[in-house]
Amino acid sequence: MLFGPRFMAPWKNYSIGKVLVRLGIRPVFERERRDPCAVMAWHYETKVTPDLFEPLVREYGRVINARCIDVGKDNVERVHRNVFGYGMAVDPHTHDGPYVRKSIGQAAKDGVILRGSTDPEPGFVYQRLIQCEAHRGLFEDIRILIAGRCLSACMVRLRPAESRFGHMPDISDLRSGRSPFALANVIPVGLILSEPEIRDVERFACAVGLDYGELDVLRDRNDGRIYVVDVNNVVNGPTVVLSAHDIGRVLDAYCEATEELLPRFSPDGGS
Repeated sequence: MLFGPRFMAPWKNYSIGKVLVRLGIRPVFERERRDPCAVMAWHYETKVTPDLFEPLVREYGRVINARCIDVGKDNVERVHRNVFGYGMAVDPHTHDGPYVRKSIGQAAKDGVILRGSTDPEPGFVYQRLIQCEAHRGLFEDIRILIAGRCLSACMVRLRPAESRFGHMPDISDLRSGRSPFALANVIPVGLILSEPEIRDVERFACAVGLDYGELDVLRDRNDGRIYVVDVNNVVNGPTVVLSAHDIGRVLDAYCEATEELLPRFSPDGGS
């Protein structure tokens, strides 16, 4: 599989790297183009211009995630309103009750709960505080896996208030010995989302251009609705707090869906 314009370093903790190992597919960079089975747009920026992937699309035709050029939280809000008909944005000058300030950029993990009027700062979004407390101070989020479709398995994750906006523990945390507390389980997505919700999530992924990646979803305990709060087109994991069995289940689900997806993105010479 060809990655461009950046290289997916297979020695890092990217889930796609683990999937390719299981499938016996070698990741290559543009300098080693040798009839790839598929091409994936790979970059780490929150927002890029469409012409970044134009050379790949022109040469190979369909490119995985080539339409996913803006995963900023402001764009996530716009797409969310278009797909679901509701969103999270609030006016920090007038909102009554607690709300959250987050950086627009992906992976900042800097959410702060605010109360009262404040002047909005550039580079941030201001959103309603989703009431997702599951049990005794543990807050739940749902990690939805996307590989051409919504995968059959999802990860349900629990974190305490002090790290509810932070990252899930990964290999680097284990190495440092400073792993934040978290719990996670792999659950059939049909037990977490209804069929209409799954269809809406897939419509959202399509609208934001995400062919392959993961979505962070919260369910509000007050109104019962789901909210997509983050789009992850470059994914680490699965989280190390999962059991070895559950990590295998996630990778198995990814492998099955990836094998289905790759023929749809087989290079066609740009035709």
